[in-house]
Amino acid sequence: MNNRNSPRAALARFIGRTCLVPALLLAAGNASAEMSQATMTAIFKANKDAVLNITGLVKFMCPHCSKIHEREAHGCGTVVDASGLMIVAGSHLGLQLGDGKVDIRESHLKALLPTGGEIAMKILLTDPDLELAILAPEQPAAPFKAVVWDPAVQADLLADLFVIGRLDKNMGNQSVAEPGNINAVERKPRTVYLSNIIGRDEHAGVPAFTADGRLLGICIGEQTLMATGELQDLLDQARQAAAKAAPPKTAPAGAPEGAKP
Repeated sequence: MNNRNSPRAALARFIGRTCLVPALLLAAGNASAEMSQATMTAIFKANKDAVLNITGLVKFMCPHCSKIHEREAHGCGTVVDASGLMIVAGSHLGLQLGDGKVDIRESHLKALLPTGGEIAMKILLTDPDLELAILAPEQPAAPFKAVVWDPAVQADLLADLFVIGRLDKNMGNQSVAEPGNINAVERKPRTVYLSNIIGRDEHAGVPAFTADGRLLGICIGEQTLMATGELQDLLDQARQAAAKAAPPKTAPAGAPEGAKP
């Protein structure tokens, strides 16, 4: 039976429109006449380690049946801060965030690092409107590779676009990339870019870049890219939540009371 959710089927769907960088990048020449192979390779190398896979389990109270459900988490997201803050699609966590506030009872999540290691992550906050979540490391960790966040970046119709994703661990956890163009721009009520290279599942939560390598936004659904400027409030909230959750700093032993560590 052909399982649409199998690793092989997922790979086939992605490769059907995608090039692996740099091995198949030459085949993408007709997809974007303006972006050279050197440009795409540079963008890819600079940002691929900021796109990480997530695995684990999430338990939540279902708002419809009032029972606790357990869902498997799988998919990739984008590290947007060196502290490890990571934007992930709710669907990758097994959550239907569009139903409203989700009562999460328990989560056991791990980010798979490019080095092959893992790090425990927690759900810091969710946005039902955008159906996105922001994760953070359970414990302070070494600086993460993060995309360069700039809320002022914008683009116009037909501008070049470059999306970076990652296949799951069954496919070697390897990075993938896809060049294309912006097919439409919606400025109100939010700045949203539409492109037919953006899929529903495999691209949700991953970054897209302009031809000069700047982060334009995060993919949030089929053909849909939300501009970074529209996500700034969400990122600010996440940073505030992370700061409140951080353990208080203590002064070194023997330091005068009130002294800063």
